[in-house]
Amino acid sequence: MAAQGLTLEFPAVRDRNAGEARRLLRRFGICVERVDTWRFGRAESANDVSRVLAEPTELWMSRFRPTDRRLVFVERPIDALSYEQANGGRDACYMAVGGLLPRQRRMLGHVLRELPAGVTVVLAFGDDPNGRHLADQITTLARGLSVIRHCPDVGATWNDHVRTQECRRSARIA
Repeated sequence: MAAQGLTLEFPAVRDRNAGEARRLLRRFGICVERVDTWRFGRAESANDVSRVLAEPTELWMSRFRPTDRRLVFVERPIDALSYEQANGGRDACYMAVGGLLPRQRRMLGHVLRELPAGVTVVLAFGDDPNGRHLADQITTLARGLSVIRHCPDVGATWNDHVRTQECRRSARIA
């Protein structure tokens, strides 16, 4: 299912920038130690982190495992990391769609048609007008598939949710 070029691969740069990348991700609420590096890769530089934070202009996809039972759609790669952190489980492949431009929509239609039987589509966009619009577009493309809408409890995005939860944990510890 993971087409060439759709998986974000972090280059294996081993220098002082690796610590900077980890600190940047932590500032966005990501528990770097718990990231599934096989699925998402390893952030080794600030440039890697900036790609995770950016809205993709192409479809971005994590690695797919044959045991995956869910395909989770998010807006940006940081939301994929955040969703997995907030919801646990390692049975999901992630796809960030950005603004879902016409070319992306066509590619996504092909992906959905080839989705293995028994895989549930999870629409994990924010509960805001943009998130609802993206969810409506993908729901239309996913006709005949099992589709679930899952919005964050707090904030507009899953990254907002994770950062808010991290702030609450920090406040309880202090």
